[in-house]
Amino acid sequence: MNNLTFNGSHAVSNCPQVMEMDGEKALKTVAYSCVMFLSFTGNVLVILIVYKNRSMQTTVNFLIVNMAFSDLLQSIIAIPYRILNIVIANGTDRWFVEGIVGEIFCKFVPFLLDISVGVSVLSLVLIAFDRFLGVVYPMRASTISKRMHSCNLALTWVISMGFHSPLFFTFRLVTSLDGITYCTYSWNPMPDPSRSEEIYFLVTSTCLFIFPLLLLISLYSTILIRLKRQKTPGNDSFRNQKRIAKRNRNVLRMVLAVVVIFALCWLPLNTLGYINRYIWVKNSSTPCEAGTYIEWAFFIAYSNSFLTPCLYFLFSENYRQGLKQLFGRRVILIKTSFQTKPRNLYDGRETSASESRAGMSLRGIQSQH
Repeated sequence: MNNLTFNGSHAVSNCPQVMEMDGEKALKTVAYSCVMFLSFTGNVLVILIVYKNRSMQTTVNFLIVNMAFSDLLQSIIAIPYRILNIVIANGTDRWFVEGIVGEIFCKFVPFLLDISVGVSVLSLVLIAFDRFLGVVYPMRASTISKRMHSCNLALTWVISMGFHSPLFFTFRLVTSLDGITYCTYSWNPMPDPSRSEEIYFLVTSTCLFIFPLLLLISLYSTILIRLKRQKTPGNDSFRNQKRIAKRNRNVLRMVLAVVVIFALCWLPLNTLGYINRYIWVKNSSTPCEAGTYIEWAFFIAYSNSFLTPCLYFLFSENYRQGLKQLFGRRVILIKTSFQTKPRNLYDGRETSASESRAGMSLRGIQSQH
């Protein structure tokens, strides 16, 4: 879904090779650096808020934290790698670490880039199932144990790693005739490398993007229909039910926004992957603007890692309150350190309000004698 979209199959292009200007490189570097900073900051804040607030340690929030950890891989590995690719490698697969260490990095970096997206997709699916059970089958939802939820979190990583384990076989270092080392993607020595690559691309894109997206649409459509049909009585005895229904709707709005933004951010890159493989490659020609399209598609896709935390703070009062608590305590400490307390005018020392009142009473008694 990430590197696999464009690695391996490349169409022949008759366009002249144009070197990027230093100003263009600088602009791209600044843009990706902003995304990296916002993504890292936003996802760390999400993790801290859930960690420090026991009331927020629910199934949905644990899955959100799971997504935050996967998005941190984007900000720590994917985006810095992209910046390095722009600044030093000029958009090529050139690799700057050689030997065994370079070979390990060549295999692990693409692997970590792709599993992070897979974990996010699977977490969104689990959130949808949790909301589905909570709205459609509320009694069954309450019977799921914490151990089962923990297993589900672990499965998101195990399944994603399983799908992307072939990357350890397909990525390798190759040294060109002029002595430059490249990290290349190839299915050699498979009997039919091109066919093997195509099958793997179809399996991963279908199982980790197309099918989950269709499943999310189906689940949330069912949830929305059920909520629309629900009519909660207005008696005082049903106030608790109304409160729970309102809370469910608020959570639903937030996760729906997260799903929509995720789909919009990753759809261009996946769409271009299919266009590249089945139109540009088959016709043996790539339009001169393809590089620009791909660059924008990558930038939009990586932007999802900082937009998602913004949605939590925008739609959830709990996350906003958690953010205030994280920073509010420091602000309160700073304010109280600058506050001046009432002073006793007679001896110059600081006194409390009760001590001031006691002093006034004593002086009143003394004045009577």
